Amino acid sequence: MPSHHLTPTITASNACVDAALAARIARDDVEHFSAHVRACETLYAACASGACAWTHSANAARATKAFATSRARVREDDFTRILDVSLRFVHACVDVDDACAGEWCDAAIRAIDAYGKHRKGTSASRARPSARCDWRGMFARAERFFKGDARAYAGYGVSGSTHLMYIKLVRKCRRFFEDGAAREIWARVAEACQSTDHNACFEALATCHAFMPCMHVGNHGSDDAAFFVDVVRGEWCAMFDALGANAHWKAYWMSMFAQLAKHDVAGEIVWTDGVFRGILTATLSALELPIGGVEGRVPFGRKLPGRAAAVFQSSRDAPAVRSCAKFLTHRSTAAADARATTAIAQIVDYIEHYYHPSNSGHYVGNLMSFMRFCIKYTEKLVHARDGWDVEAVERFATTMKRLTDRGMFSKNSTLRQASMVATSRLAYMCPRVILPTVLMRFEEALSHETATRRLVPALNCLTACVRPLLQLPLNTIFEDSDGEAYMNVNEFIASALMAALPGIDVNDSSKTCAALRLFCATVSNVTALVDVGEPGANPLVPIMWSEWTIQFLSQLFVLFEHLQPDTHGSKSDAADAFKGGARDASGFLLGSTSMYQPFLRLLFARLDPDIRKLAVNRVAAFVRENTLPELVDEVGVLVQAATMADPETSVEEILRPLARALREDISTADATLSTAVESRIRWNSGLLIMGAHRAARSVASALTVEIKALSRDIFSACETNGNMELLDTGEHILSMLVSGLTTTYMVDEEQDVLGEDGVADWVTTRWEVDDGEESTVGARHAPTPFQWSYPTADNIREAEAIVDEFLTQPANALIQGTNDGGAGNVDVMDIDGGATLSSSKKVVRVRVSAIGGVLTGFRVRLADFSDPTATKTFLAHREPVIASAEARGLAAQALVAAVSRTSADDVETLRLICSVADVVLNPHAHAFSARSAGFEALRSDATYLSQPQSFGVESRSPRWLVAENVRLNTQWRDAMSTFYSGSSSEFNDYGPVSDPRRVELLRMVEELALSKYSTVRRSALPVVDTMFERYPSDAHRFVQRSIDALAHTEENEDACIAACYALRCSTTLTAVLHNEALFAPFVRAVLGSAHHGSEKAQASVGSLFLHYALLFTRGAFARACDGIQMLKLDMLSTLESSYESSTTTKPMHWSYEMMTNAMTVFFLDPRLDEAAFLTRATRVFMQSTLGDLKVTRFPAMCALLMLSRYDCYESTCVPEIREIVRTDAVGTVRKWTRNFALAHSALDAGEARSQVNGKADALMQAAESLYGFANEMSGPDWPMTRAFECLPSTGAFIVAVARFWMLLARVAPNDVVTGLRAFLDDPTIQNGDRSMRCAVAEALAGTLASRAVANVDDERWMERAFIKFALDASTDQREEWLRGAAYCTDSGNGNISDSLLRRLLEHEESLSTVTHVARSLELKRVCAAQLGRAGGLDIKHAMLDALADPVRTPIFHESRIVREHAAQLAALMIASAEPELAEPRARVVELFTRDIERAASQALSADPAMPDPELTKARDAIEGVFYAALELVRRGDGAAIAPSASAILRAALRTAESKDKDFAMIAKLTVAYLKYVRFEDEVLRQLTHMLIATLHDTNWHTRAATLRFIQALAYGHAFALGVELFIALRDAVVASLSDKQLEVAQLASSTLMIFLKGVGASSEAELRATFLRVAKTTPVGADADPLTSSTKHAAVLGLSACVLAHPYDVPTWMPEVMETLGFASLEPAPMKLAAQKTFAEFKKTHQDTWSETRAAFTHDQWDAVTLGLDLAPSYII
Repeated sequence: MPSHHLTPTITASNACVDAALAARIARDDVEHFSAHVRACETLYAACASGACAWTHSANAARATKAFATSRARVREDDFTRILDVSLRFVHACVDVDDACAGEWCDAAIRAIDAYGKHRKGTSASRARPSARCDWRGMFARAERFFKGDARAYAGYGVSGSTHLMYIKLVRKCRRFFEDGAAREIWARVAEACQSTDHNACFEALATCHAFMPCMHVGNHGSDDAAFFVDVVRGEWCAMFDALGANAHWKAYWMSMFAQLAKHDVAGEIVWTDGVFRGILTATLSALELPIGGVEGRVPFGRKLPGRAAAVFQSSRDAPAVRSCAKFLTHRSTAAADARATTAIAQIVDYIEHYYHPSNSGHYVGNLMSFMRFCIKYTEKLVHARDGWDVEAVERFATTMKRLTDRGMFSKNSTLRQASMVATSRLAYMCPRVILPTVLMRFEEALSHETATRRLVPALNCLTACVRPLLQLPLNTIFEDSDGEAYMNVNEFIASALMAALPGIDVNDSSKTCAALRLFCATVSNVTALVDVGEPGANPLVPIMWSEWTIQFLSQLFVLFEHLQPDTHGSKSDAADAFKGGARDASGFLLGSTSMYQPFLRLLFARLDPDIRKLAVNRVAAFVRENTLPELVDEVGVLVQAATMADPETSVEEILRPLARALREDISTADATLSTAVESRIRWNSGLLIMGAHRAARSVASALTVEIKALSRDIFSACETNGNMELLDTGEHILSMLVSGLTTTYMVDEEQDVLGEDGVADWVTTRWEVDDGEESTVGARHAPTPFQWSYPTADNIREAEAIVDEFLTQPANALIQGTNDGGAGNVDVMDIDGGATLSSSKKVVRVRVSAIGGVLTGFRVRLADFSDPTATKTFLAHREPVIASAEARGLAAQALVAAVSRTSADDVETLRLICSVADVVLNPHAHAFSARSAGFEALRSDATYLSQPQSFGVESRSPRWLVAENVRLNTQWRDAMSTFYSGSSSEFNDYGPVSDPRRVELLRMVEELALSKYSTVRRSALPVVDTMFERYPSDAHRFVQRSIDALAHTEENEDACIAACYALRCSTTLTAVLHNEALFAPFVRAVLGSAHHGSEKAQASVGSLFLHYALLFTRGAFARACDGIQMLKLDMLSTLESSYESSTTTKPMHWSYEMMTNAMTVFFLDPRLDEAAFLTRATRVFMQSTLGDLKVTRFPAMCALLMLSRYDCYESTCVPEIREIVRTDAVGTVRKWTRNFALAHSALDAGEARSQVNGKADALMQAAESLYGFANEMSGPDWPMTRAFECLPSTGAFIVAVARFWMLLARVAPNDVVTGLRAFLDDPTIQNGDRSMRCAVAEALAGTLASRAVANVDDERWMERAFIKFALDASTDQREEWLRGAAYCTDSGNGNISDSLLRRLLEHEESLSTVTHVARSLELKRVCAAQLGRAGGLDIKHAMLDALADPVRTPIFHESRIVREHAAQLAALMIASAEPELAEPRARVVELFTRDIERAASQALSADPAMPDPELTKARDAIEGVFYAALELVRRGDGAAIAPSASAILRAALRTAESKDKDFAMIAKLTVAYLKYVRFEDEVLRQLTHMLIATLHDTNWHTRAATLRFIQALAYGHAFALGVELFIALRDAVVASLSDKQLEVAQLASSTLMIFLKGVGASSEAELRATFLRVAKTTPVGADADPLTSSTKHAAVLGLSACVLAHPYDVPTWMPEVMETLGFASLEPAPMKLAAQKTFAEFKKTHQDTWSETRAAFTHDQWDAVTLGLDLAPSYII
C-alpha cells in the first residue's frame, strides 16, 4: 500500500500564494508528482527494453528537477520511488549518454535536497524517508572512474563533468546506505589507504571520503555506529598522521572526523587526548600563518593524481579549516567537551593579531573560514538545543568578537564581508556583548567621515545589526567601562539615520550603497514612518520622518544631477561624454547589493500619507524640471516607488504630464532626432514605463486612453520616419500597458505586522509540520496571508481591445498584404528570391513591433499553443488571463507573412521579427531569466536582512522579502507549467502540431537561423535553441536541414558557416549525438563537405568537429544500426583507399583524413564490431601511425592500444600488426621513431616562445588529453609512485607512445629489436636533437617494459643503450630518461621488473665522470621508488650498504650534484617501509649524526677563499646530510629522521652563517623546512634540550635563528608540547631577554609573546609580576653598570611582550605596566628604544578603540603613558 505521509517542509512560495492556487498546490501537486513518478518508471522500462533511447529521458530528468525546485509537498514513498528510478537512469546512462546521466544526477541531488533531509521534531522512525541506495553499484562505478580503462571512446567534454556530478550524488546518497556499509566500504579501501608510499592511497581516500556514511554514527546501536567507535580509536587516528605534510590528506580525514563529531550526539566516540592534540595541531597548520619565518603555506608535499584531485575539488568548501572549525564547534557545544571550548579560545589567542587591517596574505581566506564556520555551526547548535547555557554563548561571543572587531576593517573584501555577517549573527545570539562595540565603531568612523575605508564597513555592520538593536527593550542604555550611561540605543539609530544622509555621495558609490542599506534595514523593521510625537509614531526610531525624507530626496536629486553626463552640443559630443564611465558610475544604484529599489518602495509605502503626498510632489517637480536620459532607470525606480504607494497623486502629477510631454515630442519627430528631442523622448518614455511597471492596475486603467493614443502616434511617426529607436519606445510603452492591465500582484506586501516589542514581525520562508497537522498559512512562524489582486472583467476587456487594435489588425494587414497607413509601397524580393511583393519596410517593422509589444506584455498570461490531447497541468499554476491562443497563432501567421515581405539582406527587420518570434514561441523564457536576476538581488539583500535561527526560533526575513520570493516563484511556476505543457507527447518530446501557424513560424525561424547574414543568424538561433530545449524532437528537422546545407557540393562558404553554427547549438548537438538517423548523415556531410580546403569555412568545420568529438560517446549507439554500420564500413574503405600505393588516387585533404580517421576510432566497440572489421581497422590504424599526417597518428595509436584490451585482440589484430612490422622491420621502426619524434619538436613545442623544450605540440596535446586518449583509450593511469614527486613535467615522455612500443614488442619482439639496433647504430641519432632522443627513450622504455625480448643479449643491449643515452643527456633534457626508467620498472598492471636497476649497479664501475655518477644515482632513485615493495631487496640492501659506508658513500662526495642526488636516494631508502631493510636504514641514519658536532664546527670554519681539505671534507659531509634531511621533509617523510632531527637542526643552526654562501643557503633551507615538521613527544624533548643549549651559542646569529625556530615550534606544537617542555623553552626565552646582543634580546621579546598566549596564558601573571618588580626597582642612570642595564632592559622587553600579547584589549593589569613603560621611555637606550617601539605598536593596535583604551587608565597613569606615546614613531595605516 502506498504511504500517505507527506514530506514535512512547507515553503512560503507555495503556501503564501492566493488561496485558490495554494489549495491546488497542496492538493494537486501531490498527484501530479505521483503521476510523474509513474511516468518515469514506465519510461525507464521502455528505455531498458530498447523501445526508446536513453537520451529521451533527459526531459523527464529536467521535469524532476522542476518538481524538486518547486518544493511542493509530496508523498514520502513517491520520493523513494523517484530517487530509485533516478539512480537507475544514472547507472544506465553513464558511458552511454553522459549528458543525460548528468541530468539525472542533478535531478536526484535536487530531490534529496528537497525531500531527503532529516525531519526535525519527529520520532526516529519518521526522521528520514525510508529510501535505500545500493552503495555497491555506486562503488563499482567510482572504481571504474578511477581506473580509467576505456573500451570505447567517450569525449571528455561531458564524461568529465558527469563523473564529478556522480561523486556529488554519492555524497548525497550516503545517508540512504544500509547499516553495515561503513565497515564494508572501509574494508575495500583500507589496504590502499594504508599504502601511503603509492599515489593510489589518495584515490582510495577520495573514495572513502565520498562513500563513508559518517552520519550513521548517530544511529545508536547500529553496526555502523559501533564501527566508527572502533575505527576512530584505532587505525583512523594512525592514518590521520600518516602523511602529515599533505594538506589534502589532512583535510579529508578532518572532514570525516568533523562529520563524526557532528552526528555523534550521544558522545559514543572517545577522542583521546593524543588524537585531540593532533587535531588541534592540524588546525594551527591549516591556518597557514607566517610565524617564525615560516611562509605559512607548506611549499612541498605529495602531489595528487589528477582523478583524485578532481574528486577532492568536486566537494563544496572542503578545506581543512572548515572541517577543523566544525569539529571543534560540535565538540564544544553538542558534546560539551571542555577541551574544545578552551581550545577555540586558545586558538583565537594565537591568530587574532592576523585579523588586523594592516595584515594581508594568502592566509586571510583561512582566517575568514575559521571565524565564519565557528559561528555558523554554533548558531545551528544554539538553535537546535533546548535549554542552552547563556553564559556559554556569551563566552563564545566574546571570543569571536576578538576576531570580528578586527576583520570588519580588513583590506580584504571577503574577510570584511564575512566579519560583518559574523557580527550580525553574534548580535542575535548575544546582543549585549556585541552591539555596544558596533555602535561605538560607527560613531568613531563617523567622526572621521573622510576615511571611507572605515566608514563603509562601520555602516555595513550597523546595517546588519539594526534588527537586534531594535529588539532590545525600549530606551536601552549601554554603559561604558565605568558604569556611566553611554548611549540610548533608539536615539542612536535615529541620529545614525540623519548622520548617514551625507553618505549619499556621487564621489563614493560604496558609501552611497552602504547608506542606502542602512536606511532599508531600518525601514524594514518599522511599519509606519510617522513623525515622533504624532499619533501612531514608533518610539523605536524617534525621528522626524518628514524632515528626514525631504533631506534624503534632496541628497538623491543632487546625486542624480551629478551622475548625468554633459549632453550639450552635438549628438556625437554627447555620446563621447557618456562613453564608458557615466553608465558605470550611475549603475551602482541598480546593482544587486545597493537595496536602492526595495528601500524606495518601502519608504513611500510606509510614510505617513501626508508626508508621502509631499514626497510624491517633490519627485514630480524633479521629473518636470530635469531631463536626465542616462539616468532613466535610476530615477524610474523612484517614480515607480511613488506610483506604487500613491497611485492617484502619481498619475496626475507625474505620469500624465510625462505622457503629454512625450506626445508633444513625438509630433515633431522626424527620421533624425536632435539630441535634445532624443533626450526628452528617452527621459519621458522611460519614466512613464518604469512608473507604471508593477503599479496597481488602476494606474494602467487610468492611462489606457493616453497610452493607446501615444502608441498610435509613435507607430504612425515611425511609419513616416522609420526611426528604430522610436519604434522600440512604442513597443515598450504598449507592453507596459498590457502588462499593467493583466498583471496579478499582492497589495499588502510591505505591510508588516507589528510585533509585541514594536518591531516589525518578520516571518520565515520555510517551516515544518507533521503529517496531518494543519499546514495553513499563519501556523507557527508562517506569514499571514497576502492579499492578491486579479484582473477584473473591465481590465480584461481593455486588454482585449488592445489586442484587437495593436495585434489583430496589424497581423491581418500583414497577412493580407495591405498597406493601410503606410508611407508608400516599395518593391522588395521575398526571402527565397521569388516574385516581388508590394510592401513598405517601415510599415512591416511598425506592425511587427506592435504585435511584439502586445505579446511581450502578456507573456504567459496569454494562452500558449497546445494540442487538444496535451496534458493540461504540470505544476499547479495561475490560468492565463486570455485562455485562447488565437491571438498567438495570428501573430505567428503575421510574422511568417512579414518574413515573406522582407528581403534577405534587410537584417534589421529580420532581427526584429526574430525578437517577436521568440515571444510568440517561447513565452516562458523571460520568467526564467527574471527569476535568476531577482533571486541574485534577494540573496544579497538577505545578507543584511535575515534574522538567523537561534534559541529554537527559525530564521526570519522581512515580509516584503518573503513577498518578493513568493512573487518570483509564482512567476517561475507559471512559466514552468507553460514550458511543460502544450504537447501530447510524454515529457514534451515534441511540440504541438495542431496549429499549422506555429509550425510554419518555426520553419521560417529555422530558415533564418541558417541565413548567411550573421546578425540574422545570431537573432534566430537562440529562438530555435530555446524551443528545442523545450521540445527536443523538434530539433530533428532543423538538424536535417542544417546537414543538407553542410553537405552541398557547391562551395558556398556562407551556407557552410551558417550550418556549422547551427549544428553547434547545445540542443542540436544533443539531437545529432544520440540519434542514429541524424548522426550518420551528419558525419557524411562533414566528411563530404567541399570546404576542407577553403580558408573561411575550414575553421567552422574544424570547430564543429571538435565540439562533437568532445561530446561524443560511443555507448550512445550501442544498438546495431544499419546506417551506422554502413558509415563505419565506408569510412574504413575510404581510409584503406587513401593508403593504397596507387598514385592515380587523389589524396585526401589532411582535415578530411584526420576526421575520417578519428570517426573510425570513435566507433570501435568490441560488442558490435565483427572480426573482419576489426582486422581491417587494425591495418588502417597501423598504416596511420606510419603515415605522413601527424594529426592521425595519435588517435590511431591509441585506438590500437584500446584494441589490445579486447578479448578478440589476439585472433583479429595481432596477425595484422605482426605482418606490418615484419614486412620491413628496419624501415617501420625508423618511421615510427621519426614520426613520434615530431611530437617533441622544438618548433611545435613553442621553443621560439620561450617555452620548455620538449613539450608536445597542440595537436599531440589534444590527442593525449583533450580527447581523453592518454588517460582513457591508451589504458588506465600509469601507476606513478613517489618517484615522480620531484621530477619535472614538461611532456617530454608520452606514456601512450611507450605503451605502443610495448604492444609492438609483444607482437614481434625480434623485429622491433632488429629495427631499433639498426636505427640506433646511425651516428646522427646519437647526436640528434632532443625530440629524437625523446622518441628513442619511449621506444627503448616500451620495448624493455614488454618483457618479451627472449634473447638475453638483445635485452642487455637495450638496457645498456638506454643507460648510455640517459647518462649522456644534459640536465635540462633528462626527464624523458628518468620517466623512461620508471616505465621500464613498472608500466602498470603488475608488470614490474628490477632488471634495469640491476644493470645500473653493474654499470657503476664504468662511470667515468661526476655527471655520470650523479645521473646514475638519479636513475637508481627513480627505479627504486617505482619498484616500491615489489622486490629487489638484495639490490636495495646493496645500495643502502654503499650509502652507509663512511668511506665511499656518495652522500659525502666532493661534488655537490653527486651529494644532492645521493641524498635524494638516501631519503627514498630511509623512508621505505620494508622491515627487512631496517638495519641498513638505521646505519645510514646513524651515519648522518656520527661526529656531527665536530663536522659542523669544521664546516663553520671553512673559508672558500682559503680552502682547507679537511675543513672542506667536513663541509661536504654535513651538506650531504642537509640535502638528505631536506629531501625527507620535502617528501613528507620527516618522521623518518626524527631521532636525528635535533642533531641535524643544531648543525644547521650553527652553520647557517657560514662563509660559503651556497652551503649557508642549504643550512638555512634545512632550518626552514624543519619548521614545518610536526614531531612526536620524545623528539620534542630532544629538540627542546638542544634549542635551550643552542641559545648559549657564541655566535649571536645562531642564537637569533634558534629563537625564530622556537617561535615556529611553540606555535606549531602549542597543543603538543608538554608542560615541562613548555616551561623549559619559555624560561630559556626569558633568559635570552638579557642577551648582550640587542637584536637577540628584541627577538626574544617577540618570541616570548607566543608563550604568553593560548596555552601559556595561565602563567603570564607570574612572569609579568617579576618583570614589573625588576622594572620598578632597578634604577638605571647614565653610569649604570652593564649588568644592571641588561637586567632592566630585559624587564622592559618582558613587559613589552606582555602588552603586545594582548593587541586589542586593555586588561586590568595593563595600565600599571604601560605606566612603567612610560617612565622607561625616559631612560637611556636600550630601555628607551624598547619602550618606544612598544608604544608605537600599542597605538597602532588600539587606535580603533582609543576612547575605550583611554578610559581604562587613571589620569596619572595616562600622563605617564603620554610620555611614551609622544616619543613613539607614528604609523599611518
